[in-house]
Parts: sequence; C-alpha cells; structure tokens
Amino acid sequence: RGDLECAAAYYAALRRTPEDICAIQETIDQMRAIKQSRSLSEDQVDTLRNLSHEFHRRLVRSSKNSVLITAYENLFELLHISKQLTISNSGISYNSILAHEMILYKVIHQDCEGARTCMMEHMESVRERIEHNEGSEDHSIQVV
Repeated sequence: RGDLECAAAYYAALRRTPEDICAIQETIDQMRAIKQSRSLSEDQVDTLRNLSHEFHRRLVRSSKNSVLITAYENLFELLHISKQLTISNSGISYNSILAHEMILYKVIHQDCEGARTCMMEHMESVRERIEHNEGSEDHSIQVV
C-alpha cells in the first residue's frame, strides 16, 4: 500500500486538475466537520473510515496513472480491511487529518517529491500504529 500510494502522490502532484483538488479537499473538510463532535457514533466512525479511504482513492485517481489506479481498485477490499484496522471507536485523529492536509498542500503546489515524502511519512505512521496495537490487549487504533 505504501509504495503504491507514494507513487500516486508523486504523480498526483504532477498531473492533478483543479477538479481533483476540490474533490480531495472535500473529503478533508468532511472529516474535520465530523471530528468536531465530542463523542462519535458508530455511524460517524464508519463515515470517517469511508472518508479517509475516499481521500486516498481520490489521490490515486488524481495521479492519472492507469496502472496505479487499477492496482488500487483491485486492492480495494484489502485496503478497506486495512482502514478498519487503523480506526478506533474515537474515529480519526487530528494528526491524520493534518497528514492528509499536508499531502494535499504538496499536491496543490506540484511538489512531487514533497507529496511522496509526506505520503511515505503518513504510511509509516500507519505501519507503526498497526505494529504497536498488534501486541496490545486493547486493539483500538487511530484512523489514518
């Protein structure tokens, strides 16, 4: 997932359109709006999970790279399971929203290497959360 999304972030920064930027920004705005709630319902947590996934999906589509898009779509179910493992009952963390915003910032400014690096850091955070929580009795994990 990391390699695929890092490459997608690079190409999204190179090839994105104004419509792509608006679509990606929309997912971030919706995540922020839901996160404002003090206590999230199960439906809101599910919505956050779906929005986080949609952020990544829209970013991959913005790469305009048919190989990356096809690979991502073929891995959709596996990626959906990954999202379930990285989301707790408290929903998305503000750090995850900030990571998404930073990736989008780099894409907007056509900073290909910066977008790739930000995505790499984001994916590393995902990996660390999964590894940390595998050994934990409490399997709640923050969304990424």
